[in-house]
Amino acid sequence: MVEEADYGLMLWDCESRGTLTNIVSLVQRHRPLVVYLAPTKSFYTLRQPDDLIDMERRPLDQRDRVRVERTTVEIKPAWEWLASMR
Repeated sequence: MVEEADYGLMLWDCESRGTLTNIVSLVQRHRPLVVYLAPTKSFYTLRQPDDLIDMERRPLDQRDRVRVERTTVEIKPAWEWLASMR
């Protein structure tokens, strides 16, 4: 799906590994996307790795922060690529 996409719209509950993997994959390919974070009811436009890093740093309540951290650990290879961009 990501290979053929020119842009993306993701609705993420901060738990789905598949959605987060697609988000990271689109960012890796420098494809624009909009992410709706369900827990915060907010939209983020991402165009480059720094945008994803900024989104990840947005304040979440403790329960949602734990969900995000658990999900990012589960897709560790993609997340390590993102961390290397910092």
